[in-house]
Amino acid sequence: MRTWHSGLDSSRPTQRAHTHSLLRSILSTAVTDEILASNPCRIRGAGSAKRVRSIEPATLGELEVLLERIPAQYRALVLIGAWCGLRFGEASELRRKDVDLKAGTIHVMRGVVRIGKEVTVGKPKNIAGVRDIAVPPHLLPILDSTSQSMSRSVAKRCSSRPSKTPMRRCTRTRCDDTG
Repeated sequence: MRTWHSGLDSSRPTQRAHTHSLLRSILSTAVTDEILASNPCRIRGAGSAKRVRSIEPATLGELEVLLERIPAQYRALVLIGAWCGLRFGEASELRRKDVDLKAGTIHVMRGVVRIGKEVTVGKPKNIAGVRDIAVPPHLLPILDSTSQSMSRSVAKRCSSRPSKTPMRRCTRTRCDDTG
């Protein structure tokens, strides 16, 4: 088992961890079904991988600069991502009905993922991904005014957008090109 594991591509730690976890799971089932007497996958820590790079959230100053440079229609999206901790795919798939200003919560029900060239909108991979997020009180007036200030044509476009059509990459790129 150790020889097999050491032969896996060390430059792909997450893939190594997932491969080991899958094999360990399969062999555990074989033990449960009494096909094997014991599970040979016993390499401590082989099922987990350390992050290759550290993720550092934007500072308040960086967030301020970003908000000054992006188009106004994306500011609420950036603020939700920064203050509520939503992933881009979750935040970009929010609908008005997902934001409860009275309760001060956002209901995360779906997200968009890109795998290769395929873009898919769907439910999160597991039940933990469907959740309610508390909105910091200072964002509530911003979200309220954003919702109220949207013109009817923008609201119509957003609500009539086919549910399987997520925000396009070129839309995100325009935001990236502003700075």
